[in-house]
Amino acid sequence: MKAKFIILLLLLLVNLVRAQADGMYRIKLMTISKDSDNRIFNKLKDLGIVSYEPTQNESLRVYLGTYLGKNTASRVLVDVKNRGFSSAYVESTGGKFVAESGDSLTHTMQFIALKRLDIRAIVDNPKLAKSDQKDVYIWYHNGFYRVSLGIINPNQNEQIAHFKGVTDNMGFKTSFVQKFAGVKPNPETNVVKPQPKIEKPVNLFPTDVTPLKKKDIFEVENKKAQEPYKSSVKVDPNAKPKDTKISPNATLKPAKTP
Repeated sequence: MKAKFIILLLLLLVNLVRAQADGMYRIKLMTISKDSDNRIFNKLKDLGIVSYEPTQNESLRVYLGTYLGKNTASRVLVDVKNRGFSSAYVESTGGKFVAESGDSLTHTMQFIALKRLDIRAIVDNPKLAKSDQKDVYIWYHNGFYRVSLGIINPNQNEQIAHFKGVTDNMGFKTSFVQKFAGVKPNPETNVVKPQPKIEKPVNLFPTDVTPLKKKDIFEVENKKAQEPYKSSVKVDPNAKPKDTKISPNATLKPAKTP
């Protein structure tokens, strides 16, 4: 019984690690010339959004989707290879779960979960702008492919409002902000910084003093400030300093705090 329990625990831990979104990944399909017929990639529209990246020698690198976690991209890669793209492989997009401000990006606007991955209705949706297609993410977790928009921080209200508006406009009015597994908040950027104390302005003059009297008081105080300092303590110039004896066994008493 104990051995079975340990095996089940190890399997659970392995599945948790696999489910973690350890980064952003995409599938590199191939490199083509700019005048190539790209209709060959239509057979992959259910697995992700096809994108093109120009190179210096006037060719195009062709990529499929953006997936949260290498495990998700690897699952999709199996289908890609089975459809004839044998040289395709998974690579990191280089994206990180940290915003330019330093905030941890731990959430996404999830709008659909699919047992079988097929996002053709999303790709072909006329209300999904080209500028928003790059923010479509696919994440496999707990037996479902979860399709979402954007990688966000729960405090980024403007971003949340934007992605919520896009998903609502597409017809997915039940979309919601979802935390994806395996991403811990950055402790350095999630600490509430103490706000500086705002000192109240000090009124140097009584409130009932007329402007003329205020001027007189200021001139008197200014004149006093320019006079040389005179001490009222008399000091004997011939006095010798007295030796102070300190016991080596004396203990220091803590100072009294006001």
